[in-house]
Formats: sequence, structure tokens, C-alpha cells
Amino acid sequence: MNTTLRDSQNRSKELSSRLAQLETTNHALQTRVNELENLLETERGNQLTELQRLREEISRLQKEMALQLQEYQDLMDIKIALDMEIAAYRRMLESEEERLNITPGRTTAAVQERISVRGGTPLRGVKRKRTMFSDEETTKAELKSTATATGSVHIVEEDPDGKYIKLHNKGDKEYSLSGHQLIRTTENEEINPVVYKFHRSYKLAPDATATVWSSDAGETHDPPTTLVMKNLKWPTDDSITTRLINNEGETVAERESKKVMVSYSTSLERPEAPWRARSVAVSCNEPAAGHTQLLDLQSSVIYTMSNG
Repeated sequence: MNTTLRDSQNRSKELSSRLAQLETTNHALQTRVNELENLLETERGNQLTELQRLREEISRLQKEMALQLQEYQDLMDIKIALDMEIAAYRRMLESEEERLNITPGRTTAAVQERISVRGGTPLRGVKRKRTMFSDEETTKAELKSTATATGSVHIVEEDPDGKYIKLHNKGDKEYSLSGHQLIRTTENEEINPVVYKFHRSYKLAPDATATVWSSDAGETHDPPTTLVMKNLKWPTDDSITTRLINNEGETVAERESKKVMVSYSTSLERPEAPWRARSVAVSCNEPAAGHTQLLDLQSSVIYTMSNG
């Protein structure tokens, strides 16, 4: 009896010691979990801060790109204007040389060209007129579609106004649509699905297209390419799904379409103001009979541009 009691006491002490060890271990693990959670929260905060910084950097770079693009466009406008002026002055010089019978072989001195604004102001100081751009932005709804198929028959097109659905056999063999159903559904629960069931003898030839029209589309039933539903019309909505189901209830072709708003921006180019008057002074030195003859030619040319 005493031995049994002693053994029980020893067993109780061992269990108490084991329990104390487990509690110590549990406390240490709980402390580690809390440290890891704090570390995770700190890391998450750092990541959010870095993400915000990157977004601000992207925004800044986009603004700089837009500014540089505008500066580039302005420089291109000036370059085009200068090219036009240079070409005009070159033609004037060539016409004067031809009129005076001056050729590069006979000219011993370089032709000096001096371009100035009427009244004596140097052309270098003239500010070029910019070419103005007006942006027109339009927004309209478009139908964006994604299509999948497990066989040779695909749903290739559907009218956004619900007039028709087109099927195309992309295979090189005739495809039987016996027992197949063409089903259109929408996300609007108030609009009931519309089901068109193909005739048991209907087959779609290779590389052929069949169009299933709504009853109010005004088309004439002319199988096998033109099929018109009786007293049914395809539903329309912002989001529609069209499926081709075989006689075993499997989807062999599917097309999902959603209406999205698309913005289009059009840039119209127009000159801000007409060209100013320019005057050209040309000096040519040509040797003749042992002495130099100086020809001073004064010409002016006026360019005007209209919005036409």
C-alpha cells in the first residue's frame, strides 16, 4: 500500500514537472508568434510605403514625358517651318543665278546669303509661330468579346442589338448539329434565356457559316445558311453569354460579350497665325574682264498660310 502511494506521488511529481515544461515551451512559442506578427505588420507597412513612393515616381515620370513630348512637338513645328523657308530661299537664289547666268563653275567667290526681316531686324530674333493642336475626345460603347470552342464549330459573331448570331465550321468535315441548342443568357435575372434548338437533320458543311436571326430582324428563313427563329429574338444587355450545347448537355462553343465605354482622342492641326513677310538680300561676286562686278539684289517674299 505504501509502495503504491509512493509511486503515485512520484508519478504526480513527474507529470507536474512535464506540465511546467510544456507551459514554458508554449509561452515561448506564443512570444515568438507575437514577434513574427509584429514583424509581418511592420514589413507590410514598409511595403505599402514603398508602393506609394513608386506610384508617385511613376506619376512624376509621366508628367515629365508629357512635357518633353510637347517640347519635341514644338521643335518639330519650328523645324518644319525652317525647312520650308530654306527651300523657298534656295529656289529664289537658283532663279536669280539662272537669270544672271551665274554658274558654280564661273563663280570664284562664295555666295553670301543674308536673310532679314523687312525693316532690318535679323531673322534669328524672330519668334516662330507655333502650330496649334486641338484635341477632340469622343466616347462610345463597344462590344468586347471572348470566344472558346472545343470542336470545329465556333460562335464567330453576334450582333450587339440582338439581331443575329453566326456559327462557323472551321473543320474540313461536315458537322451535325442534331439535338444541339444555341442558348443566350444575360446577367440581368429579369431577362429570360432564349434557346434555339436545331433540327435533327441539320448539318453544317465544312468552312460554312450559318446565321441564326431573331424573328423581328426582317430576314427570310433559308436553310442551311439563314435560320430565322419563330416568335423569339435574342436578348441584349451590357453582358451576354452565348453557348452552343450538344445533345449530351456539353458546351462545345461559348462566346462572352460585354459592353465597355471606349474613349477616342483626335488631334487636329492648324496654324496659329499666317507667316510674316521676309526679305532676302543676296550678294554675288563675279569676276569680269579683270575687275569685280558687285550685284546687289533685293527681293522679298511673303508667305501666307490659311486654315483652308
